[in-house]
Amino acid sequence: MTSAAAAVLFSTLKELDPVAPGFMKYPQDHWVIIGGSVGARLFGVCDTVQLFCAGIALATFGITLARTQKIPGVKPWGLLARSVIMSIAMGLVSYQLFILAPRMNAELVQFWSAAQAGDFEIAQSHRAMFDKDHPIASTVMGVTAVTVLIAWFFGAFALSSTGRSESIAPQKQLQDPELLGKAR
Repeated sequence: MTSAAAAVLFSTLKELDPVAPGFMKYPQDHWVIIGGSVGARLFGVCDTVQLFCAGIALATFGITLARTQKIPGVKPWGLLARSVIMSIAMGLVSYQLFILAPRMNAELVQFWSAAQAGDFEIAQSHRAMFDKDHPIASTVMGVTAVTVLIAWFFGAFALSSTGRSESIAPQKQLQDPELLGKAR
């Protein structure tokens, strides 16, 4: 959702073409600066939520693995597939949180600082470095979302019932109560 919000935010700001009084020495694209300021906060919240959700996903997966032998009909290969896909998702989130986002945020702060000071060439070089990483960040976020959905699917599939009666313990037939026999 953060990516969708950012797309709406930036396209709206571009249409409005606002002016940021603190950046009057930077002659162009104030909408990028304003959108970047809001977007950086949105993505910061997104990163925090991703980290929290990753912890929950690991905890619930650990509980599932611990209880696997007590759950009839568990499909081990489904759990294996979920663990592989979750590992990929965790790797992507880690790359985003600990490598890509800090690098992009550093370039963004340098861009804002140079733009505010009116140092156009330096501002443009930092903007270019940020823009270079932007498609990578978009791809990482999209692939992360897809891997999480796939992991959910495999988790649900691994724990779903097969629907066959042999996977469920047979029900015992109850005897007629004694009083019923005496009443006849």
